[in-house]
Amino acid sequence: MDLIHYSEIQQIDEDYCNCSRDLLMKVYRNLGLSDEERKLLSNPKRTISVSFPVSLENGVVYVQGYRVQYNNARGPYKGGMIYHPDLTVTHLSELAYLMALKCALANIPFGGSKGGLVINPKEYSDRELELITREYIREIYEFIGPFKDIPAPDVYTNERVMAWMLEEFEKLRKERCPAAITGKPVSLGGIKLREYSTGLGGAIQLEEFYMANSMSLKGSKAIVIGFGNAGSWSARFLKEKGVDVVGVADSKGGIWDEKGIDVWKLVKHKKETGTVRGFSGTKSIDLEELITRECDILVPAALSKQINSKNVRDIKAHIILEIGNAAISTEADDHLVRNGIHVIPDISANAGGVIASYLEWRYGIRGSIPDEEKIRSEFYGIVRSMFHAMYKRSMKEQIPLRLAAHTVAVQRILEAERARGNLS
Repeated sequence: MDLIHYSEIQQIDEDYCNCSRDLLMKVYRNLGLSDEERKLLSNPKRTISVSFPVSLENGVVYVQGYRVQYNNARGPYKGGMIYHPDLTVTHLSELAYLMALKCALANIPFGGSKGGLVINPKEYSDRELELITREYIREIYEFIGPFKDIPAPDVYTNERVMAWMLEEFEKLRKERCPAAITGKPVSLGGIKLREYSTGLGGAIQLEEFYMANSMSLKGSKAIVIGFGNAGSWSARFLKEKGVDVVGVADSKGGIWDEKGIDVWKLVKHKKETGTVRGFSGTKSIDLEELITRECDILVPAALSKQINSKNVRDIKAHIILEIGNAAISTEADDHLVRNGIHVIPDISANAGGVIASYLEWRYGIRGSIPDEEKIRSEFYGIVRSMFHAMYKRSMKEQIPLRLAAHTVAVQRILEAERARGNLS
């Protein structure tokens, strides 16, 4: 089985960083941060750059790798590993900061980091990727570990890559250390929850929003744009909560059924055909038409800027669950706010993944993993607490949920820095 399942390497999502950078300026103004506080947040604490040779079947290749450790005031660094030919240390630095904010918003004891290799994984066999991965860990292992920095899967890495990383790290440490890496296979101390955590986390928050506004989620109509892991699980959990998923789209087009789509059968159809198009009982529809159809809930779960200045005036949803990173452009977001369309923002909506990683890490520290029901119960509690911290701040200050989420996160990091004596 191929390690990478994409037909081509997709462009790195620079828009995520650009949108968040603009927003953070609003957050800094909203909190009235001092120059000292801004400077502390402006740069990563450590940037690790490594370059190393690896002997492969066709000769020696030289690989560039990075690990950016941005902030660890609230706990050990935490962040994914990216394998991409266009990876830059600047991009990783932005993502590491955003991870620190996401962990702070979720109120889990992690800081933020990101790392990876400047490679096109499609150019290598699984065995070659394993050799490159193991050498990368040998280069950085002194800087990572369960109480230093905990890697996880990200763009073009997966649980198999994490297994290689863990095994190599344990070799070097000469001891078992399951909490050193998250996103591992279940057989190595991973948890099943991680596969569907992003979709479940988003659905929980949507349910909480409806209850906070004395509304019932049951019978609402939803459109889901993007039917990969996050989008398909979002659709399944919304359906479980009584939502009628009437429209779904992937990169090849969309489908529509006013009566509601059987999303479990649709998952099977996509696995067999590679697209949602052609699903029995549905009508084909163009993506741009689908995204502007009337619905209660719109779930953009794929590319950035799916909702943008060109289509935002035609959006008819009442609430948007932004599962995809930066799925709403800055200009579009401002328009939605002015027109009273609520947005559960990406920093909160898709935080389920890092919350699941936290639980996996904690169980690894303890040396035991509870049953799935117990894991989900803990997950629910953290997600609900995160949502209400954001929601209460929004209501108290009468600001959008997105601004409230980032404000809570920045303030929590600064409180930790102040407690450590790093701020006057």
